[in-house]
Amino acid sequence: MNESVSPELDPLYYLHNFQSLVGCVTEQYGDLLNEDETAFIERFLGLPEPEQALMVRMYSRRSTLFRADKLQYSELPPLDHILPPLEDQELITINPLLPPEEMLELVTCPEMNQWWPEYCPKKSSRPVLLEQLEDLSTEEFYNAFPHALVEILHQPLIDLFQLLFFGNLAQDLSTFVTVDLGHVSYEPYSLESGSRLFRHREDIDHAVHLMMLRDEFYCMEEFDPDIAEGIIAQLPVLDEHSPLIGRFSRLCNRLGKAYEQQQMPTEALHAYSLSKRPPARERQARILFKQGQFQAAADSCVKIIEAPWNEAESLFAERFEKQCRKQLGHKVIPNRRFTPPIEMLNIPQTELRVEQSVLLHLYQESAPCYYVENWLMNTMFGLTFWEAVFAPVRGAFTHPFQRAPHDLFDTEFPNKRASLIKSAFESINQPTWRDNVQHYWTEKYGISNPFVGWYEHGWDIISRALEHIPKQHWTVIFHRMLSDLRENCSGFPDLIQFYEDGSYKLLEVKSPTDKVQPNQLRWMKTFESHGIPCSLVQVQWVVHNSESLS
Repeated sequence: MNESVSPELDPLYYLHNFQSLVGCVTEQYGDLLNEDETAFIERFLGLPEPEQALMVRMYSRRSTLFRADKLQYSELPPLDHILPPLEDQELITINPLLPPEEMLELVTCPEMNQWWPEYCPKKSSRPVLLEQLEDLSTEEFYNAFPHALVEILHQPLIDLFQLLFFGNLAQDLSTFVTVDLGHVSYEPYSLESGSRLFRHREDIDHAVHLMMLRDEFYCMEEFDPDIAEGIIAQLPVLDEHSPLIGRFSRLCNRLGKAYEQQQMPTEALHAYSLSKRPPARERQARILFKQGQFQAAADSCVKIIEAPWNEAESLFAERFEKQCRKQLGHKVIPNRRFTPPIEMLNIPQTELRVEQSVLLHLYQESAPCYYVENWLMNTMFGLTFWEAVFAPVRGAFTHPFQRAPHDLFDTEFPNKRASLIKSAFESINQPTWRDNVQHYWTEKYGISNPFVGWYEHGWDIISRALEHIPKQHWTVIFHRMLSDLRENCSGFPDLIQFYEDGSYKLLEVKSPTDKVQPNQLRWMKTFESHGIPCSLVQVQWVVHNSESLS
């Protein structure tokens, strides 16, 4: 078997990637950039290639301060030819006047012992050495330090450009490299300025401000109520169509949770009340209930039931409202506790995972059994709804390296693609559905999709599933997935077994010490109500393999 060979990268691949990023940002957001941002781009692109390359090398290293001896690259000329022009362009500062404690972060312990022996006793820990050097002056630092220090300026602008390009700061320039090396392939969806994520300059400013507030929240070593209060006071006011509602709500939910952990319910209720995403309303109802405000908690549940944000929230509200009414003295019909069909299986314990042990026990040539868990249903969903997932919805795709649209888990996701989703459901009942699924499996193989897992023998399982699972069963499963893509793409049974008569069964396997999780139970309840064959296989370990599935 031939080993795959990674393509050779152009020595300046990183520079070309950054130039592509800047070009894309200019094309999509040129009309929203201010004078300083536009001037920076023009100044950078006007630099000679080596100067541009060194700047991108530093931009890629997640720092703003560097030792010159750590900036030696074989594809670039000596630094003494590159650094002075960059300082003239006010892109860097050479030997900046910074507090010595910041500069000492770039110095190792042996170097401290060597360069400041009068301060640093040998064989001391780094904290001790830093403490000894806390009174070191900037002049004393540079007198002993044998290298130049380089501070890059305008880092916030680089962060902004990456935000505009990727739509987030979780991705960076390394994303380009995974593509250059052939490690990841992406769907070639349309990218036009009309589909950009940020519509107005205000959206950009709000996004930057939210990131600053989020960083301030996460930088708290211990929860500080004053800092949290300040963050809430600085939250931007967003309109209902803002692309930042999700980020805003996640920050509010985190603040609410932090307040709850600090036993500050009033503040938690306020933080949650600002959020427009789950689990904010659930948490509010629970806090009110805990405070003895049962009517207010019940009213919150009713509002959720009337307009749920997702299925999990709806199920919570229906259950919790009864608890509130019970506390208010109302007569309540208790919920019938769902119990899935259980099949006991006594098998010897092995070193294998319990699911693999059960699979080997059940497998027959005439009734093959496969470990699929979440893979099968998610992959079939991704192949069936491929066009909907990658639809050119405004703000969904902002750069060529997305495995999923930005709004994948938003409650509005299905509505924005209603016609494509309707067409996909209609295709399931067409004779050509199998051919369509196979076409996407073959033609799109390896392309990143948030639902599809590609592996060599995957089509064999999909082919059997298409033969054995009725189309109405697929429809039920896909509808429930779409009701809450964040929650309902997991919890599927571990195994699937196909039988000679054309039937099949889903099997959730549990060891003697394992329990069924809530999301698994919800799927099993759905299966039962729609006649989808599914059982809970409860394993008991025995010395001899003398029992079979009963």
